[in-house]
Amino acid sequence: MIFGIDGGGTRSRLKIQSVSTGETLCYIEGGSTNIYSLTYEKVEQNLGDLIHRGCLQAGIQPAVLQSGCLGSAGLDRAFEKQKFLDMFKNILSEHCRLTLCNDGEILLVGASSSFEGYALIAGTGSFALGRNASGTITRAGGLGYMLGDEGSAVWIAHQALMRTLRSI
Repeated sequence: MIFGIDGGGTRSRLKIQSVSTGETLCYIEGGSTNIYSLTYEKVEQNLGDLIHRGCLQAGIQPAVLQSGCLGSAGLDRAFEKQKFLDMFKNILSEHCRLTLCNDGEILLVGASSSFEGYALIAGTGSFALGRNASGTITRAGGLGYMLGDEGSAVWIAHQALMRTLRSI
């Protein structure tokens, strides 16, 4: 059994799939996995809840998950990856292989029919991401609402409030 989690700033989605049959055993939503929006404890609680509810729906135990990928907002650097690895130690078997990356990277893989590609995320936050033929990933934005995130839901709401107040 394998799983994938698309972890966003507002909500996360989990899919569990059988390796042998390719059958999707569950697809559910849960809370945010962004460590910059919530405490580590709340993110771990959201991850645990998501995986346990997904396994319950799929009719399996978390221990049978062989491999998984978490692509999450706020997951780019080594210390962030270590935080998530520590969280997963409390949720999954030590034998489960994990791939951890930013949520933009899973979009690059899922949306592109080739190794090269680009993606634009405009959700709670926003950023652009591209990968060239040599595998180099370049990104712009994604620094949070205080430093930018133009085009994001937070930025749009902020602009709407500012313009409303100016018109009064």
